[in-house]
Amino acid sequence: MPMASNLPLILSGSALALGLVGSALASGLETGFYVLDPVQLRHRAMGGDTAARRVEQERRQPGRLLALLLLLTNGMNYLATFGLGGLLGHLATGEGLAIAIEALLITPLVFVLGESLPKEIFRRHADRLVYTLSAPLPVLRWIATAVLLLPFVQAMQTIASRLSGRRSGRTENARGRIARLLKEGARHGVIGDQHTELIDRILALRVRPVRTRMVPWSRVASVSRSLDPEARRRVLKRSRFTRLPVVDNNGRLVGVLNTLRALADPDRATVDLMRPPLMLDADDSMLEAIDRLRSEGRGMGVVMKAGTSTPLGIVTVKDLVEPLTGELAAW
Repeated sequence: MPMASNLPLILSGSALALGLVGSALASGLETGFYVLDPVQLRHRAMGGDTAARRVEQERRQPGRLLALLLLLTNGMNYLATFGLGGLLGHLATGEGLAIAIEALLITPLVFVLGESLPKEIFRRHADRLVYTLSAPLPVLRWIATAVLLLPFVQAMQTIASRLSGRRSGRTENARGRIARLLKEGARHGVIGDQHTELIDRILALRVRPVRTRMVPWSRVASVSRSLDPEARRRVLKRSRFTRLPVVDNNGRLVGVLNTLRALADPDRATVDLMRPPLMLDADDSMLEAIDRLRSEGRGMGVVMKAGTSTPLGIVTVKDLVEPLTGELAAW
């Protein structure tokens, strides 16, 4: 058979092979970057390892890296499909038969050889493969940026994130990386069930609203601002709480009183001892509430209905950390 007649067959076979290899590398690198040991990476980069520095630079922008790898994976999958279609078009006896064979072959070929198998290989040998096989990424990233494909994909990611109500791609990518690392650690026995459960609780603090841990306002003990020192002392001695909301004669919240401080200074007026309340939005996450209480040196916050001055309840640092630590003694 003349060489010219074999050329389409050779080109189709080359496209199929290149597509499968490229898809395998892109899919494997995506997994490899996620499970790569960050301590070893940093150690190698500080030691002057060129490959480690390249990998570290790519990891600094996870959104861009993910967009590039997804772009490469989809492009290589299309190339493999195109090559297989060309091969079958030359080898199959009829167009209908070629389409049927392509439909039967392309899914297992691309899914197994182009995704599942390389992901598992890179998951097991990330510390060896990622440093070597990520070498083309800077050049490919430059090309994808020059032809505006990469900026377009990143823009679509940003738009999709905003439309779906996600806070940011960076946050979501970070959570995805943490989830993958935890699964990998649990699979190899590095992280036990107790550790995994604790980490799940910590991650839940980001999304669980503070209202789920508050004491409802109807059950909150308070002290009146108008009480004289002796009456206040009697109320505080009966209380088992270290902080109490202060209300005016109409029951409106006006401050927070540290009961220990008030008992230590019984002659001072309540208005001089109390502090302005720290307001927390009912929809704030527990992690946000902990951060605010810590940064402002408060032990208690008042949970407010969004956009109003109506208190829904109170929450203490103790209430917020007990899902992690278990029940603590009152403070």
